[in-house]
Amino acid sequence: MITQFKAEEFGPLKSVSCKLTPLHAFIGPNDSGKSALLRGLVSAVNSVSQGTPQFWPTREPTERSRLEVRVDEKWVFASENGAHTPPRGDSAALRWVTQGASLARFEVDSLRQPSALVTEEAALNFVDSRGLGLPGVLDLLQNRNDNSFQEISAEIQELFRTVERLRLLTLSSAAKTIAVLLTTGKIVQASEMSEGMLYYIAFAALRRLSGLALLAVEEPETGLHPARIAQVVRTLREISKAGTQVIIATHSPLIVNELQPGEVSVVTRTAAEGTKVRLISQTPDFDKRSKVYALGELWLSYANGEDEAPLLEGKTRDTGEPDAATAGRA
Repeated sequence: MITQFKAEEFGPLKSVSCKLTPLHAFIGPNDSGKSALLRGLVSAVNSVSQGTPQFWPTREPTERSRLEVRVDEKWVFASENGAHTPPRGDSAALRWVTQGASLARFEVDSLRQPSALVTEEAALNFVDSRGLGLPGVLDLLQNRNDNSFQEISAEIQELFRTVERLRLLTLSSAAKTIAVLLTTGKIVQASEMSEGMLYYIAFAALRRLSGLALLAVEEPETGLHPARIAQVVRTLREISKAGTQVIIATHSPLIVNELQPGEVSVVTRTAAEGTKVRLISQTPDFDKRSKVYALGELWLSYANGEDEAPLLEGKTRDTGEPDAATAGRA
């Protein structure tokens, strides 16, 4: 897995370094650099996988642009000035990285779209990061003999009690769409399905995609009922245990509640210093605060959405004074 990532002059990332775990989340204010960290990681891994620089988004790198990843404590890749440097490191680490990376930022309009069929020889993946091509992915899963489609259908039936089973409807000789059969006998197509159900189907399908080294997920909480968030995090953890590292950018304390302190990093950005990353477990008074709050509630209680000073400097959110209350409540 990637244990450390460095980026210089990549979008808003002036000079940043962060440590990572198999399942890891970036939290912090809007415009702090969380999305840029995900894109930097995807760019670095795919540069190794494809053998040429892959910068995402398509902005041109500057003369000082640099991305570097450490895999299993060995530096295996560097990209400087937009030029690809051959990876260094042992063969096992390189074999893992060359599986490539993907970004998932699901959008409900894309998930609703019908899609073409996927050939048996094609890599099992979405067409793009928004989830376009979900019916094609599910169709290929249905045609395989590993019960993946049936398992997804059973999950949906258990979570959404009005659903009898998941279906795929043929719209033409080359296109299908998602649907569910309700217990009343009514068929509901994707165009009429709830956002939460579509998002959950997409995350369930993610677990069955072709092998990747890295999966970056933006805001997995989008469109989900709070009761479903824990299940989605469990799905992402299962993906990470199966060998694909999962890195999340989130604004949801409910996501953070499902993680361990070493799996959460706080991201902030200033005009002078750019983006900085710090493990939440390394913030002031963490041991005392974590006895009072669940991890997500700790972040919510001490974050101000700007520079996160109450969390990062050991102050209270309301007064800005040193946090003395925690000691008395612990």
